[in-house]
Amino acid sequence: MANTKIKAKLQYHFTINLKDNKMQKMIILFFLFFGISSHCQTAEEFFSSANKKSKSNDHNGALADYTKAIELNPNYSDAYFQRGFTKGELNDKSGALADYNKAIEIDPDYVDKHYDGGVVRKKFLNRNQAMANNVNTIAFDAAKAVSFFNSGNMKSKLLDHKGALADYSKAIEIDPYYSDAYFQRGFTKGELHDYDGASADYTKSIEINPGYVDAYYKRANAKNSIHDYAGAIADFTRVIEIDPTIADAYLNKGIARGELKDYVGAIADFTKAISIDPTDSYAYYNRGNTKIKLGQNDSGCIDLNKASELGYSAFDKVKIKCK
Repeated sequence: MANTKIKAKLQYHFTINLKDNKMQKMIILFFLFFGISSHCQTAEEFFSSANKKSKSNDHNGALADYTKAIELNPNYSDAYFQRGFTKGELNDKSGALADYNKAIEIDPDYVDKHYDGGVVRKKFLNRNQAMANNVNTIAFDAAKAVSFFNSGNMKSKLLDHKGALADYSKAIEIDPYYSDAYFQRGFTKGELHDYDGASADYTKSIEINPGYVDAYYKRANAKNSIHDYAGAIADFTRVIEIDPTIADAYLNKGIARGELKDYVGAIADFTKAISIDPTDSYAYYNRGNTKIKLGQNDSGCIDLNKASELGYSAFDKVKIKCK
């Protein structure tokens, strides 16, 4: 009887201890979970911490915290912008520009929202640092120019060419070495039939970036539009020197040569265009028409018929020239 009581007591204590162990585990898990959770910083907390470090000139610490904020929130435009500023303070100009541009990519109106009579600069830049050669001043101006450039692109897509022209001009005013802005403004001027102005902007774009093949190509087209065929030929030739695989450069150079009655040279260019793109119906049409001007009717008619087969209507020419 006594043994039975002892066993009962032992079983009772074992049960209590088992329950106590479960309770302990639950308490430990509770504190672990809430303890860890309470120490998990949010993107905003990292951003706030970075700002404080930046104000105390701990730029490396600020950089690390802005980066953590961005990792937690990849669309945090303020964090990108402030990290760009911090990189500028650390003389990482390319990194600063990349972050400024990323802030604008996330929010195309970012700079306009925060830039008001120098408010942003006064907020983030020490006045003594705001010199012409200051990395952040340069980087911020570049970001502002990109903002106007992107706005110009949007307006251009909406066919608001005058609005686009104004924005590209603002971008160039901020950054006079913005080759793409000159290029796009040149294109916009062409859309507004200001071919002389377009040609001038393409020239400026080329001066800044001598290998800008698209600028040579567009300038050549602008020169064609104002009947400067010799100038167009020179530019198309330069395009071909940079990239010999552009069939349209040969095609349009051939057309310009035809305008100057250099029919043999024109045929050579059309032939080269066709060798690069055998499906170019317009190249066949121009070569056929040019051959007929040289009295090569049979060969010319073959080309005109080929142009028709490929989709370029040349039947009127064929009826007249190819009986």
